[in-house]
Amino acid sequence: MTNKLVNDMTDEFDTRLAAMNKFRAPKAEIDAAINVYERMRTARSICQALLPDGFTDASVIAVAVEIGAAVQAGQGPNSAE
Repeated sequence: MTNKLVNDMTDEFDTRLAAMNKFRAPKAEIDAAINVYERMRTARSICQALLPDGFTDASVIAVAVEIGAAVQAGQGPNSAE
């Protein structure tokens, strides 16, 4: 992936993350923010794939909550299923 392509994919979260790093936010806080951000992006992708005619923000949040519940229940990729 070229730098230009990577730079074109930046968003408001990247700006916020840079500020958190600049002001030395706790690593645990930064890691948690990244985890939530990635779950929300994944949830939005799932909604786009399964509900191509449209979905609401509430749908995205519901899917993100289910992802979190699955991780808590040990159904994530690192679990011994």
